[in-house]
Amino acid sequence: VSWIARSREAAVGDSSRYEQVMVNAGSNAAGLNVKYVPSDAGYEPFVSTGTDPTPLFAYNQYEYWDIEPVSTASGVVTMYWDSYNDMGVGSASDLRVAHLLGGEWLNEGTIGSGTSSSGSVESNPITISGQFTVGSFAGTSVLPIVLTSFTASIENCTITLKWHAATEVDFSHYELQSTTDG
Repeated sequence: VSWIARSREAAVGDSSRYEQVMVNAGSNAAGLNVKYVPSDAGYEPFVSTGTDPTPLFAYNQYEYWDIEPVSTASGVVTMYWDSYNDMGVGSASDLRVAHLLGGEWLNEGTIGSGTSSSGSVESNPITISGQFTVGSFAGTSVLPIVLTSFTASIENCTITLKWHAATEVDFSHYELQSTTDG
């Protein structure tokens, strides 16, 4: 679903759900084209050339917003997360606005506020154009990975776990946990 408007806040979404993004564009007389896409914007390198010099560690691979001004726009983009396509948030303070621009994921700064299940993070003042989602600069908020398969089998009292992830870039390890009470 695309949205064209001159106002600040957009509730755009896929065929079953609306997802919020807010753009406070100081210069934007002609409006914005905003599209919510419930999929991966694509892996690109994390670089230190955004408005925050700390490179991102991860970005949300389940959703992004494509925001294009009709003419030109600059200002602040506020990203929101909730329980729909946002998992893996350990600490809201780890979150930043992730901006895919020129084949690189940029950290556009400021600190997220909220809980692990919902909240928001806004960018520093930027030129508004490209793909945006929630990103993290720390390993405590890894954001979602996309598992394409997961199986478990037991043989001779040994459990074998096998999985395949769609992307495993910049991962150092997985942590597996079990319980004795099921």
